[in-house]
Amino acid sequence: MTSTAPHNLYNVIEERWLAPDRLPTSDELDQAVSALDGVAEFLTDPIARGCVTVGNAGEANAVDFEQIGRLVLWADDVRYAVERIAESAEMVSIIARETFPNMARGGDGDGTPYDENTGNLQKGTYYEKLQRRLGFGDA
Repeated sequence: MTSTAPHNLYNVIEERWLAPDRLPTSDELDQAVSALDGVAEFLTDPIARGCVTVGNAGEANAVDFEQIGRLVLWADDVRYAVERIAESAEMVSIIARETFPNMARGGDGDGTPYDENTGNLQKGTYYEKLQRRLGFGDA
């Protein structure tokens, strides 16, 4: 099967860039999740399955050290990208649960538990417990 997709998918995603100065629409949220699902389904999952197939076949010289190096570097790059995505999901989840309800009830917002300069979660027992409860963070 021949693909007509552009060589660089980053450019395709960049065309759908979401402005960071507003909340996304429901459709934009759905598109973001769909794009991530597509990356897994059509890019990362097939690479992992290919490695399993080749590894299980166990044929001598089916892989060389250059390929091994590329795969290890690729896995590290993917892990880094996934960590960035998980950090963004954590931030959205905590702000949506902790900051937005008061605003939705008509109250003024009192800020978020994130440092505006670094984007890091402010350290404190309450927020660390919240991270654990929501399944985020190192705790």
